[in-house]
Amino acid sequence: MTCSCMDGNRLVRKRFHPRPSFTIFILVSLMLAPIWIQISYELPKTSNNNHPSSTEYHRGSSLEQPTNLEHMQIEKMWNRTYSRSMYDIGYGIIECHDGGFAIIGATQQTSMEMSHRYNLWLIRTDASGNERWNTSFGQIGYDGGYDLVECPDGGFALLGYSMNNQSDASDIFVVRTDAQGGLLWHRIHQVTGSDSGYSIIRVRAGGFAVLCNLMFRETYLLRIGEDGSWLWNQTFPVPSLRTNKGLVECPDGGFAFIASNDPLRWSSVGLFRTDANGQMLWNRSFGDVSDTYSGRGLVLCSDGGFAFTGGIWTTNTNNWDIWLVRSDSQGTLLWDRSFGSLEYEIAYSITQIQGGGFACTGIVETAEGFHNIRLVITDPLGETLLDHRIVCYSNYRAYSIVECKDGGLAFTGGFDEGDTGMNLILFRIPGNPNSILTNRVVWVILVLLLPLMTSVLVVWIALHFLRSKGKQKKAKSP
Repeated sequence: MTCSCMDGNRLVRKRFHPRPSFTIFILVSLMLAPIWIQISYELPKTSNNNHPSSTEYHRGSSLEQPTNLEHMQIEKMWNRTYSRSMYDIGYGIIECHDGGFAIIGATQQTSMEMSHRYNLWLIRTDASGNERWNTSFGQIGYDGGYDLVECPDGGFALLGYSMNNQSDASDIFVVRTDAQGGLLWHRIHQVTGSDSGYSIIRVRAGGFAVLCNLMFRETYLLRIGEDGSWLWNQTFPVPSLRTNKGLVECPDGGFAFIASNDPLRWSSVGLFRTDANGQMLWNRSFGDVSDTYSGRGLVLCSDGGFAFTGGIWTTNTNNWDIWLVRSDSQGTLLWDRSFGSLEYEIAYSITQIQGGGFACTGIVETAEGFHNIRLVITDPLGETLLDHRIVCYSNYRAYSIVECKDGGLAFTGGFDEGDTGMNLILFRIPGNPNSILTNRVVWVILVLLLPLMTSVLVVWIALHFLRSKGKQKKAKSP
């Protein structure tokens, strides 16, 4: 497109070029497009209010797949059991870098004279749940593990408790292994007469942070180095809740954890926020004086806020229900939900899932006195997508859940079927490969094609602008 104008006695033909404001608008729009697409992709889909009702899963039967959980294949859920003694149980699970799993718990010592004593137990499996190896750590007494984290070298840091044979006192027990479960070092931290470690995380600055319980009266935040050396500790005068995965590192390098804000009546759960040195920044209370609350598990959400689960005992039902709480990054309550019936129900662990929703697992007690596993999956607003029981006529428990890289879930615990004793169990809900492929295509478009298109457009506009300027200068020259 060209236009003409008079410049003295000469007729000058000017070629149109984009205005700077229009060019800036186009470039900013293209730069923001990947962010907007990703936000839109993560926003919850409009609910059709047809959430599946509570379902029961009997071994050997099928389970309906909710249409709004396309990234999981719930109907293909499988399980594996592991037994080393008459009493084996899993308390913590992680997915490893190779897609397999590592599970921490406790196993009974096998010699006759030690038949009622236990060791910390670590199991390593492949992605299909096949056992690669297992190992145990402990003294001649009572030892167990609650939480673990994978290290950059493929090894693990394990956390639990150790009780010697001469006293009833327990100490904080930290173990570091290589990738094959071989012992690199262990540390026993004695603070009071009865201490236990429940949550461990790997810190971005290096080393580990550990959340512990002291005498069931105080919460102890411990920072240790890569070699297990004691860096610093902070004590808070509130009882730590007996839960793994109750500690997270925040974007600024500080920490957040949950504990009881009312040790006498347990009328509230506290969310505590510290700086990178463990100094208190703030704490928030969640609950009501008329009811009783328990917090189990804490996650840092994708938006910087927090979510935790647990249980709520209300005067209306006179029983425990599963409780799910969501806050923003400053601990302000966004919403809370409860899930239950007339039975005893409580959740022990939580994970945020693809799309921003949550998955919680725990137990439900039947009228016959058996414990079944309860799995609740919600959307980002806490509305139920799946309420699922693993029904059996024995005791099943689930203590820890994790989202897997394929978009599925894995959770662990134990089951007791009488004469066989307690066995450790791993449940796996596979992810949907088609969903993962779609996500990868979206990310290829976001990460590669849009920036490439933006760059090409920038170069084209720049060259077009320079050519126009050059032709104008030639037209003005005598």
